[in-house]
Order: sequence, then C-alpha cells, then structure tokens
Amino acid sequence: MPPPSFEIIRAIHADRAVVLYLVVLAGDRWARSGCIMTTAIARHPFASAAGLVRRHPVASYFVAAYLISWSYWIPLALSGKRVDFGTSVTHVPGLFGPAAAAFLVTFAVEGRTGIHRLLASCVRFQGPWSWIAFATLAPLALFAAATLFVGVPSLKDLGIFGGLPQVGVLPLWFLLLFTSYGEEIGWRGFALPHLQQRRPALSATLLLTCAWAAWHVPTFFALAGYEQMAAATIVGFFLAMLGGAFVLTWMFNSTGGSVLVVALWHASFNLVTATRAGRGNLAAIVSIVVMIFGYALAAADLRARRRGRAPILG
Repeated sequence: MPPPSFEIIRAIHADRAVVLYLVVLAGDRWARSGCIMTTAIARHPFASAAGLVRRHPVASYFVAAYLISWSYWIPLALSGKRVDFGTSVTHVPGLFGPAAAAFLVTFAVEGRTGIHRLLASCVRFQGPWSWIAFATLAPLALFAAATLFVGVPSLKDLGIFGGLPQVGVLPLWFLLLFTSYGEEIGWRGFALPHLQQRRPALSATLLLTCAWAAWHVPTFFALAGYEQMAAATIVGFFLAMLGGAFVLTWMFNSTGGSVLVVALWHASFNLVTATRAGRGNLAAIVSIVVMIFGYALAAADLRARRRGRAPILG
C-alpha cells in the first residue's frame, strides 16, 4: 500500500487552490516554529496560501519535498527494517518526493504552462548529441577504468541494487533512470533554476546541495550501507555530493536546462556506485574522480567570473 502522501497527491485534481493549501499548510506550520519567516494566515486560507507560495516557491518546494519523502522514509527507519542487497525492503517510493513537490508547486504558481515546461525539460536538450553520450557513458567509462586497479566484479552484481528487484543490468539501468527522474525533476528541474535567478550558479549549487544532502538524512537510518557510515565518512559523502552537484549544474546549464541529461548521468552513476558491484574501492574511485572534476569546474567558474569572462557553470 503506498504511503499517505502519495494518496494525497492522487487525490489532488484541477483545483489549484487545493494544491496551494496542501503545500503551504505544512510550510506555514514549519514557519510558525521559526524555520521560515512568513506572515500569519489570513482569513481566506486559499488567497493567503497563493501569495505565500508565489513569494517563496523554493521554500515551499523544499518543505513539500521533505514531507513527501520523509513520510515514507521515517516510518521505514522506525520499523527497524533496512534496505540492503537481496532484501525486499525498499526506499524507492521516497525518491519521488522531489518530483512530486516540483509538480505541486509549479502547478500552484504557474499552472499548466509551468507543468508543460517542466515535462518538456525531461525529454529535450540543447546542444550536440555528445552531451547524451557523455552523460550516459562517462560514469561507465570511469567504472571500467577503476576495474584496472581493483579487479573486475561479477556482471551479475552490477544488476543488484538495494530496494529494486534483480532484473539484470540493462533493465536495472532503466529503473534507475526512472528513479533519477524522481530526484532530478525537483533538484535540477525546479530548484536550481529558481535559485539561479538571484545568485550565480556556483553559490546556487552550494545551497542546493545543502538541502539535497539534508533530504537524505532519514536514509542514514534506513539503508544498511548508509547506516554503517562513520562521522568522517558522512563528511566525505557531502563533499562528494557537492562535487557531483557541480558536474550536474554544468551539464544542466550547458544543455539549456535539460533534466534528461542530468537524469541519464544520475542513472549511470548509481549503476556503477550503488549496486553490489560498486561496493568498496570501485565506488570510491569513481566518486573521487567525479568529485575532483566537479571542484575543478567550480574553481574554473570562479576564476572566469573574477576575470570577467563567461562563467563555466552557466
């Protein structure tokens, strides 16, 4: 049975006021605790909700994304069950929280026009087809190179991912692409463009990564691989995520805001680092190379801005 949040999403119809009220009601309750500065709810809740979401679309998005994902992950963590290779326990429904939140807030603020724009970014890209090849194949190439140092894992292990059925390597990649859309529609498709409206891509990426990393917190108590991390490893997890986020920002902005391109990268990266084949040094090597590349992009972007040149990250 799906989590309550998904029942709520399916229950929402064309009435935009209802969408606004659902999203902002949670946001306002958080605001009353001091997390978000906002005005008091007026006598007419729908009108007040509409104004609040339009003034704070990014904050509304983050609140909705956390509520939807965490409504599944927190009960999972509290149940004592853990997501691991070979178990039927799954965290996958929570991965679609960012996409669900993006569609909710976009519809509330922009209506159908915004939804069409967001959906279009999932299938289109600007630039040469080499971007598609790079996004899909670069993580696989890094994985192949890493095997030269630590050995070649079993091909069967490359098709085993905690939380998803064992269906083989290629079918698993398509499943990972589907779950990657669940994240990237929200983080890159919605949040990043909004954050970049008022700040450079570098600082927007830093802010986004903080929210993206915090969103993962319940999974550290639900995923066996995360639960075993030491404090120092968690710091490394954030630094690697930030480096990867710079790469994703670079690809997203370079392709005209294509969610398709970043979702392809996300799927291939998860295939080589989060499957059983990527356990240990293989995943570490791939992640470190991506992280170094991401920080190199950030450094080049900062240098270009200081010299008055076109930014690297976009």
